[in-house]
Amino acid sequence: MMQSIEFNTAEDEAVDVALAVAWAYGYSSVEELVDAEGEVVEVDDGLAVATSFPGGWSKPKMRRYVAALQPNARNILGVIAKNAPKVDVETVQIQSGLDGYIYAGSMSSFGFAAKNTHGVKDKPFIKYGKRYEMDKAIADLVVAVLAEK
Repeated sequence: MMQSIEFNTAEDEAVDVALAVAWAYGYSSVEELVDAEGEVVEVDDGLAVATSFPGGWSKPKMRRYVAALQPNARNILGVIAKNAPKVDVETVQIQSGLDGYIYAGSMSSFGFAAKNTHGVKDKPFIKYGKRYEMDKAIADLVVAVLAEK
């Protein structure tokens, strides 16, 4: 994804420009950008490119996504990730310990969180019929981010 950030040094404050750069890379603050733990930024033909996972995911974006989820949805996401790359819906429901109505009600949280996580294309998993699929690299990222909580 190519993004441009324009600013006028005579009018724009440095902190506002830095925040725009942070947001472009999926961080929610300048501090988060500066403190990014071990994330590699490669320079390719003069353009900085942040290392990311499939679907535009990065660790800061996953943190923001997980923070936007309701607790039951976080639980479900963890079960899907731990069973990646494929797991049946029934297995997820059983392992999450949620009854059918609560489980079903929790699912709306995923779409809401994805729409509010700048730079990602969709949820970190896909539902095919009666099973969920999640890329193994994304699953490892989810497990790591959930372990931080």
